[in-house]
Amino acid sequence: MILPSSNFYPFTQRRKVRGPDGKMKQVVAFSLIELLVVVAVIAVLASLSVPAFNSIGRARGVSDAAEQVAAAIELARSEAMARRTYAWIGFSARTDVGNDGVQIGVVCSADGTSSGIAANLRPLGRAVLVESVTLVDSGKEGNPSEIALQTDGLNFTIGASSFNAGKSITFTPDGEATTTAAPSASDGFDPLLAIGLAPLKGDLPDTNNRATVVIDGSTGIPRIIRQ
Repeated sequence: MILPSSNFYPFTQRRKVRGPDGKMKQVVAFSLIELLVVVAVIAVLASLSVPAFNSIGRARGVSDAAEQVAAAIELARSEAMARRTYAWIGFSARTDVGNDGVQIGVVCSADGTSSGIAANLRPLGRAVLVESVTLVDSGKEGNPSEIALQTDGLNFTIGASSFNAGKSITFTPDGEATTTAAPSASDGFDPLLAIGLAPLKGDLPDTNNRATVVIDGSTGIPRIIRQ
């Protein structure tokens, strides 16, 4: 066996070991310096990959949040049409320590009118917390009705959960969607509604990693756009 010259391996070490035939042979082994260099390179590569994995985790979180919002919208729309009544979906920020996120609640009218007085509202299930996200301006062109910027929506409560930020969407018995809290028969629908969502980085939204739930006001049907 011919061994490469040690000139090509400035950090390797030569040592003698006894082979299967009992004879001593000279072999080239890695030195401690080489092993330390390899470990250092692996550590650097691992540190560079951590931000990428964190970004993937946040992206999965905001996508899941958008799907939960879209599911709640479908519930409000379908219940309004099935019951031939008005239904509302409300959004409220929750800032409890360790439980930051957007709270969602759905209620409907008991008498079939658009009256939003408390005595006329019936909850459709419990309030749901979509964790680690916040409402943001969707940034979508086309002048949509931005739910994040809304201040005059319907205020209501479901159990101990309050939806008093004025951010809500109304669904008519025909499944149309509007930001008008108590629409009359002549008010019509909003052509386009947008609910922008962004994951929280500490207390601030990561607006470079957004998802938007867009609602066609004429049908009330939502779709999700990743940005």
